[in-house]
Amino acid sequence: MPHGPVEKGSTPSRGLDNNPGKDAKLFNEKHPYFPRNCSSCPFKSTNLSALFHSLAYRKNCNACKKVTKAINDTKQITVDVAFKKIQNGEGKFRENLLAIIEKGQYHKVQNRIYSAIPNTADDYNNLLYVAKTLTKKHRKAEIYILPNPMGIKSMDIIIKNKNSISAYDVKTILGKNSVSNRLIESIEQSNRVILSIKNDYDARKLYKEVQRFFDNNTKAQQVIILIKNKEIVLNKEMMKESTFRHLYYK
Repeated sequence: MPHGPVEKGSTPSRGLDNNPGKDAKLFNEKHPYFPRNCSSCPFKSTNLSALFHSLAYRKNCNACKKVTKAINDTKQITVDVAFKKIQNGEGKFRENLLAIIEKGQYHKVQNRIYSAIPNTADDYNNLLYVAKTLTKKHRKAEIYILPNPMGIKSMDIIIKNKNSISAYDVKTILGKNSVSNRLIESIEQSNRVILSIKNDYDARKLYKEVQRFFDNNTKAQQVIILIKNKEIVLNKEMMKESTFRHLYYK
């Protein structure tokens, strides 16, 4: 920081031409920390309304309701709040998932795998198996094993890539477990499901049950099947038996 009087004729940097002793602000709204106008503000609602606001009113970020709401939302959101928002269809899905990661308490299990549950949890080993399998198939993805918020039906795992983030309910199929029954359980938890199949499951039966899941659940987006060291990724448009058999047996 320079000391002494400012040299005569020098011009203060943008946003530093105010007097903090008079307005109690370290820098004013001309500073690069502030948007130049409402149209360039990240908290604007639409370009048209922001343009109208810019023309009709003088920019005043400190008194702006949208900026205040964004600050308050950031302060208040917790992992449980983010889970509830997802359950209720509130807010932006991606931002809620990022909040679950950023606000949660995770320990690093190994490279690119993080867990919010202890290794003594009932389903920990099954979820860790799925996470390890996913890191082999998704070379640059980070896998998060999620906490279990009380009273909220939630997802189990988040797959986070550089440009995408998705959440999945995980169902492990052992012994005589029915894929159909386990898929029904996931309907209220997530629109994406990972089936970790650890038994000999008939391919045709598996196809029929996954197809039925897509037919009965309009919100279903994706089913990932982990079976015999393979990953089969399915969506509703791919549910033709010939396509499924090709992916299953290739």
